[in-house]
Amino acid sequence: MSLADTKPSRDGGQSFERSTDNVEMLHVPGGTYRMGSDRHYPEEAPAHRVTVGEFWMDRTPVTNRQFRKFINATGYITFAEIAPDAKDYPGALPPMLRAGSLVFTPPRQAADLRNWGQWWSSNSAPTRRSRISKNAADLALAAPMALAVEC
Repeated sequence: MSLADTKPSRDGGQSFERSTDNVEMLHVPGGTYRMGSDRHYPEEAPAHRVTVGEFWMDRTPVTNRQFRKFINATGYITFAEIAPDAKDYPGALPPMLRAGSLVFTPPRQAADLRNWGQWWSSNSAPTRRSRISKNAADLALAAPMALAVEC
C-alpha cells in the first residue's frame, strides 16, 4: 500500500486511515516511550524505554468472526495456547506453567474490587475450537497484536 491509498485520520493526528475488507484501519506511527513504573506494582519495574515500530490497527474492536477468519487464514497461535517457559518466570510453581488464559465472568453479587479473582478465572489449555469463544476476554491479550499489519 502506498501513501496515496491512505487519508489523514479524523482525529487530526499524525496518523492515516485505510479501508480493507470494509474494516477501517488506523496507522500508528512508531516511536519510543517509557514502559513500566518504579512506583507501583513490583512487576512493572524497572521503568525503561521501549521502541515500537509503526503498524496498522483496526479502528474498532475485532469481532469473533473477524478473528476466526484471521486464525483460519494464517494458522496463528495465541499466547494462551503456548505453555510458558519456566526460565521466563523464575520461582513460578510448575502447575502454574501451563497454556491458558483468564476468562472474565461477571460476579452475581457485589464484589470486592481489590480481589480480581472474584471475576477472573483460569482457563487452561484452550483448544483450536475454543480459541474463538463467545467471551472475547478468553483471548490472550497478545492476540490482537497479531492483527496489526506490520508496515
